[in-house]
Amino acid sequence: MIHSTIPKPVDRDEWLAARRPYFNASATSILFDRHPYMSPGDYATIKLTGVEQSQTSAMRRGVMLEDAIAQWWGIEHACAVETVDELYVNGPMMATPDRWALDDDCPIEIKTTSNYAPRPEPYWLDQCQSIMACTGADMCWLIWFDPSMALNEYRVNAYPELQAEILSRAERFMAAIELGIVPDWIELSYDNIAKLHPEPEGVAELDDEALNLVRELHTLRQIRKDAAKEEDLTKDAIAKLLLGHEVGTWNGIEVVTWKVTRPSTQLDVDMLRADHPDLVERYSRERPGTRRMLVKLGEPA
Repeated sequence: MIHSTIPKPVDRDEWLAARRPYFNASATSILFDRHPYMSPGDYATIKLTGVEQSQTSAMRRGVMLEDAIAQWWGIEHACAVETVDELYVNGPMMATPDRWALDDDCPIEIKTTSNYAPRPEPYWLDQCQSIMACTGADMCWLIWFDPSMALNEYRVNAYPELQAEILSRAERFMAAIELGIVPDWIELSYDNIAKLHPEPEGVAELDDEALNLVRELHTLRQIRKDAAKEEDLTKDAIAKLLLGHEVGTWNGIEVVTWKVTRPSTQLDVDMLRADHPDLVERYSRERPGTRRMLVKLGEPA
């Protein structure tokens, strides 16, 4: 594979657009179906629809803390650290290193997590291998910050055999995406299919096996409905025992609580519409409909 670079856009949307034609290093673990937060079907759906995941609070936290962590690590190691203004490409794979360690001449990957991480998460290590495959580096510093408030680090060495497997799988994945199809080894979920086919039409003739699945769904929904009723009845009975008390104990051991949650502020849209209808109209946006699966059967046998 030939390594190349692309100038890194400053604007986030432009950066996402530049990444879209490539398999991104951060998703490497989905090639082995071991990413803890994203399934292969989720990633295929993103690539086929072009609809990226909205930036979460955890993502924003990582962006805001990244520079401080990089500077901290550089001071601790007396190592010059610089930002990276390029996107690195190797065949179907693209990587965006967080920083570059000048003294070691290698990329740095920075993570923040709300979970205690005494050792590197496996999907972080997969990402580091892809970063090295794209940059041609033979090592990568992995730095992470967790609730321990300590600066954690791990030197990741290049594993050529794994990198070759990653690139091979990424090429197969992106070849299917370029054809507008789901890679043949991926199982799609209900949500994946709904996003890939947001405006369905026509009729699908189902066989007996599929009909049994529909019956099973109907039965499971009825079981859930009955369970919800039973839950409500049980809660009613416990409430009558607690009455005005917030904690219930058994032999002095706390077994149930019924406390008041913190108050929250909610926008009164009806009042706002009555007082300022033009303002409501100005800031209202139509939300597209979503697919809803309804079962057209009678009571289960």
